[in-house]
Amino acid sequence: MKNLDIDFVRRTQKIINNYEGKFEYTLLINCTLGLIQLPFEVNKVKRLSFLNRNLKDVDIIQEIFKKDSNYIFSPTKFNRQKKEYVGDRKNLYTFLQHLRNSLAHLANAETQNEDGEWVSIRLKDINVRNNANVELEVTIDKDDLKTLAMYLSDEYINAIQKLNKKLA
Repeated sequence: MKNLDIDFVRRTQKIINNYEGKFEYTLLINCTLGLIQLPFEVNKVKRLSFLNRNLKDVDIIQEIFKKDSNYIFSPTKFNRQKKEYVGDRKNLYTFLQHLRNSLAHLANAETQNEDGEWVSIRLKDINVRNNANVELEVTIDKDDLKTLAMYLSDEYINAIQKLNKKLA
C-alpha cells in the first residue's frame, strides 16, 4: 500500500468514531498513543510543521488546560554546553512528547471513575534525570482526548498531503 500511514490514521479515526463499548476509553488511549507516535517517527524524515505550533495557538490544548486549573507543563531539556537542565519550548511537539511518555508508561497515571467507568485520566510525566521534575501533569476527560486524537489525525493527514503535493 502506497500511503500506509494515511490509511492507518483514517482507520484509527474510524475506530475512535465508531467504537462504543465497555473499553472505549482504553481503546481511545491506545489510539491516541498511535496517533502521537506516527508523526514523531515521520517527523524524523519529513519535517511536519504543525508540530512546531505554539501551544497557545492550539485550541484543544488550551481547553484542556482551562478545565484543569492545577495542570503543570514545565518541559526541560539537557543543555550539553551548560551541563544542566534548562526550560524547553512549549510547542505541540514538546507537549505531545510528554503526553506520549505519560500514556505509554502509565506509571504515574490515575483514572477518575463514575459507576465503574473511566471518565478522565490524570497523567503525569516525570523527568527522573532532572530531580524528578514534573514535566507534564494534566487531567484529560474522554471527550477532550477524543478531540485531541481527531485534531492530531486531521493535522497529520493535511501535512502529509501537502508534502506529497510538493513532491509531485
